[in-house]
Amino acid sequence: VQCSCGGGSPGARGAYPLCPRRLPEPGRQAAADPGDLARTILAITLTRAPLLMPLLAFQGLVVSYLVRRLGRLRPTVARLLAVLWAGVAVVAAGMWLLGPWVMRTFYGPAYDVDGVFMALVTVGAGCTATLVVAAATALSVGRHAAFVGAWWVGTGASLALLLVPQPLAAKVLLSLMIGPLAGTAVALLALRGRAQTDADLTTAR
Repeated sequence: VQCSCGGGSPGARGAYPLCPRRLPEPGRQAAADPGDLARTILAITLTRAPLLMPLLAFQGLVVSYLVRRLGRLRPTVARLLAVLWAGVAVVAAGMWLLGPWVMRTFYGPAYDVDGVFMALVTVGAGCTATLVVAAATALSVGRHAAFVGAWWVGTGASLALLLVPQPLAAKVLLSLMIGPLAGTAVALLALRGRAQTDADLTTAR
């Protein structure tokens, strides 16, 4: 499956572990049971794609939206994240209640997955969506290195967490949540540094 993450920069397109619709190779190798692997991949597909596919497709529009609001960047980003996580909460609740039924009904009894797991994978999608917004914010203020760095740090953390000695479900959840949040931290630190620099320049004038 071809990756569309970080589509705004060639350097960020390598962030394939954070994409919806696929599990990176270390995660595949870590699955002792092919059935567990199949169920995990399908759960990721169903829970992440509804949130991430539209956001990734319109990432350029998000950057343009933020560029037009640079004077009020912080409250604008805060509103975007509030709307995003409200959507995550709704989708996660739906996956918790209906996800297992959908899996069993459309894919058969072999694809019986716990509703809590599907809700948590949805939260992981929210973490990746948060990284998309944070990276887009860095790009909107000209922090291209931070944009690429955020995606690569998130990728590296996600891959590393897939190698921890834990059951497949646990390491996948760690990868989907902590990896993107690590990348988000990189973007936010760069933005904080820019804000401090702007404040210093204003004081100097």
